[in-house]
Amino acid sequence: MRLADLNITRIRKVAGLSIHFIDPQTVKYHLCVLVRKGSSILVEENHEEVESIEEVAEKLPKNVPVVLTISGRNILNKDVPKDEFESVKQQYFPETEESDFYGNALDFEEHSYLSICRKSIIDPILEELEKNKIIIANLSIGAYTAIAYWSFRLTESKELHLGESVLTLNSEGKKVKLSSGNTSNSSLNIYGDELPSLLLLPYIGALTYLLKSKSVIPVGEVSTSIVKDFQYKHLMDVLKIPALAVVFLMLLINYFVFDSFRKKDTVLGGQLNMNAGIISKLDSLDKELKAKEDYIAFIGNNKTYFSLQLDEIGQSVPSGIILNTLTINPTINKMKEGETIELKKGIELSGTARTSLVVNEWTKELSDIDWIREVVVVDYHKDLNNLRGEFIIHIELKE
Repeated sequence: MRLADLNITRIRKVAGLSIHFIDPQTVKYHLCVLVRKGSSILVEENHEEVESIEEVAEKLPKNVPVVLTISGRNILNKDVPKDEFESVKQQYFPETEESDFYGNALDFEEHSYLSICRKSIIDPILEELEKNKIIIANLSIGAYTAIAYWSFRLTESKELHLGESVLTLNSEGKKVKLSSGNTSNSSLNIYGDELPSLLLLPYIGALTYLLKSKSVIPVGEVSTSIVKDFQYKHLMDVLKIPALAVVFLMLLINYFVFDSFRKKDTVLGGQLNMNAGIISKLDSLDKELKAKEDYIAFIGNNKTYFSLQLDEIGQSVPSGIILNTLTINPTINKMKEGETIELKKGIELSGTARTSLVVNEWTKELSDIDWIREVVVVDYHKDLNNLRGEFIIHIELKE
């Protein structure tokens, strides 16, 4: 069918689902899927008889909003003059809470058409639909929903056969009468399309949802939350892929940034380790230099004093001794790169002597000098092949 003169929503596809109560034990499901192509609305698929809600879920296209219409038993339908609507409404809730019911009131010409049903009957259906991931975007109650066929001028017929009931428009076109009757084999021609009577309610529900004007079919109290829930889910579905793309792009950017910093960190870490080695070596050299400077300063400050001492030691050397070295404040250990120099205060003498007796006599003579505290023979040894023995003497000075 073509509806070029009617405003159409941006939603491209919608499904109409009719749940009809034959009796407390028997429920029938009717499904119709409409698709919008430009200014035309076409029936994409329909299912007159569906056995269960699970089967409805299988036949529904994915992520398509569903307009639910509930009709049949357990629904109270009443038409009243518009000016008497509020007073009649009070008659149905004398001892019950209005919040215990779902209902919608449809204004057509001079009458209001009221359809109500207990929430205790509809809520389990909504829960079952939600359990099967069926998105309910709108809810209408009662066969009066089909009055929209006349509101939209979709048919010239004065009777609408809805399968188990009939809507009749009086000759003046002012009032609608609802009566029972099995008309499941009839159909309605809508702009050249033959629509089975069992699909009239789901069809008009889906069609009304596709149109911008929804004033023709008021929705039940549940519709506000249901529509918001559908809009949220639909928005999430629309944004899902772009959102994932944005997240992936951000992760990719973070990876490259992190990788760049990681490489810089590796380079800087290597340079730091190299510099740490250089700094450690410089620190060691600095300590060694300071020790040598202190030693040179010490020698420089005491050069006159040591000159006198060395002269006196030199004059005391007996003829049987040959003096090879005379060291002021000798090092305790051999000097090595990177190690601190340790000095042994005093004077160290080394040389050769004919006998150890000569060495002992000389040490006694040195001990008598007033500025010497102690004389120690550190070493004396003589090889059998050598006529002279080698010695080392350490002289400790008085403070």
